[in-house]
Amino acid sequence: MKEARFIEQNQEKWKELEDLLKAKQRDSDKLSDLFIQVTDDLSYARTHYPSRVVRVYLNQITQTVFGQLYRKTSSQRKQMAAFWKTELPLSLYYGRNALLFSFILFALSFTIGVISSIYDPDFAASILGDSYISTTNANINGNDPMAIYKDEHAIEMFFRIAVNNLTIALRTFMSGLLMAIGTVGVLIYNGIMVGVFQYFFIEKGLFIDSALAIWMHGTFEISAIIISGGAGLMLGKALVFPGTFTRIQSLKLAARSGIRIVILVVLMLFVAAIIESFITRYTNLNNVIRFALIFLMLALVIFYTVIYPRIVFNKISIQESENQYLPADKLFNPMLDEVKSSSELFGTTFSTFFKLFGKIAVWVFIAAFLLTIIFVNNNYGILNWADVVYKEFFFQKITFLEIHSNYIFIPMYATVFGLLGFMVSRFWLKLVEPKRNLSIKNFTGKMFTSILLMLPFMLLLLIDNWGVFLFALSLPIISLVSVSNFLSEKPAEEAISEGFGLLSNGFSAIFGLSLSIFVLSALMLLMGDFMPMLVNLDMVEMFFQLDSSDYMLYKSGIVVFFHFSSLLMAISLLTIGSIMLYYSLREQNLALGLKSKLQKAGLYNG
Repeated sequence: MKEARFIEQNQEKWKELEDLLKAKQRDSDKLSDLFIQVTDDLSYARTHYPSRVVRVYLNQITQTVFGQLYRKTSSQRKQMAAFWKTELPLSLYYGRNALLFSFILFALSFTIGVISSIYDPDFAASILGDSYISTTNANINGNDPMAIYKDEHAIEMFFRIAVNNLTIALRTFMSGLLMAIGTVGVLIYNGIMVGVFQYFFIEKGLFIDSALAIWMHGTFEISAIIISGGAGLMLGKALVFPGTFTRIQSLKLAARSGIRIVILVVLMLFVAAIIESFITRYTNLNNVIRFALIFLMLALVIFYTVIYPRIVFNKISIQESENQYLPADKLFNPMLDEVKSSSELFGTTFSTFFKLFGKIAVWVFIAAFLLTIIFVNNNYGILNWADVVYKEFFFQKITFLEIHSNYIFIPMYATVFGLLGFMVSRFWLKLVEPKRNLSIKNFTGKMFTSILLMLPFMLLLLIDNWGVFLFALSLPIISLVSVSNFLSEKPAEEAISEGFGLLSNGFSAIFGLSLSIFVLSALMLLMGDFMPMLVNLDMVEMFFQLDSSDYMLYKSGIVVFFHFSSLLMAISLLTIGSIMLYYSLREQNLALGLKSKLQKAGLYNG
């Protein structure tokens, strides 16, 4: 039968099944009957139209029905509601002492900033900078003291402020891993700075005007910094005082609560950035309205972070307390025989990344160390990844991998990324197919083919701006095809061809997943900029008595090492995402898992 005739003959039945799936109340017998009929159509299409869209369509609709008939799924809305109504408030309650200490530390630092400004007139300039002081004085003389909030375009201001505040919050939280020393330092510095900032306007007789302008956005912004400080202190306490748990167990519990709290912080800072960029600039807004907004935001912060968590805790029994037990680790099951949604792909990518993290980290650090030796010895300078990923992305140009891209380094990049993709794929196969021949010798040809595949795409890096942008867009495609090469047992040429074949039905999934991974990768690259601050201490110079040139070499090495480590970790994450996507697209095209499920259910004998 011709494909057109086949579609014409059955499309009403398929449409009826689709309508039944969309209906709120369904006839389960009718749904089951139509499902069996459509699986027969799928079997026919797989035999007679293996490369046609009709087979993919039938595969997708049967996957949907099978999931609803044979697998219970929880409502995402209910999960989201449970997070904000119960899980996050409980985490805030368990961290109440750390949050209180963070608030007290910030308040004391704020007071120190005010007192220091009173007794030292030059203190404000040393904290805020001469440029800010001179600009603000000029604005005051021009009868518009809050003009600094109006100088920049609102959208650009939003991105700049959001990135800056998120950077501070993440640093405050992550510094808790250094026994909370870094967290304490960030809280003290920011507390002093806010105190100095506020007193600067008080001294000018502008307390009311400045307070109403500053705390319009500052209520959420400063509260978020204090809350992230509490989350960081929770990490530090877990490391130093693990209690009856092992140190790893204690850190795991603290990190789980801390990450939940950071989600709240991100939301608060996002709202604060909107207010500062789009509302604070209207300094002629009625004072009563501004005061009411500040009061409402402060009341909301106090209620949700102090009062409501206690209410939630009092509603549950002590046996349900998160501090009473350590939940068992969930069985790692990425469900490779299913077509996954975007959220499911992201979830399995994340869980797989942590499953393989230990093995990946060893090779990432080795590669980063070797690259550091090359770049530092050749004086290729230091790249600020935070500026590249955020500032340059939003304000100047879209850029990626901007580390002296030239003909000399292109083959090196291709080789490093090819080897990294090979190692990540090999670790994955050892996990899911341990009996497969995974020797280096057996994979040499595939590895060489993948490196050659990358080279023409990496030449795009030599083209300024648009070339870098095109390379960033092509990276998910390169990664998927390379992964197909490594995971398939077919020869390299056939495996790569299969990878390109998967692209025909997977472009939206590829770029949807890649966008999510890019956000996480951006955080990794940000950590690459942040981590050197934790180890790049002047005490090294003092203890080892290094001269200035040796000290600069040491600093450059530390910075470049962390930058490359974060970059290679981001590439590893993208590779794992491509692995998960490979299985999902393969299932979408071949329906191997669905066929197995139908056979077990007695619904398919083909």
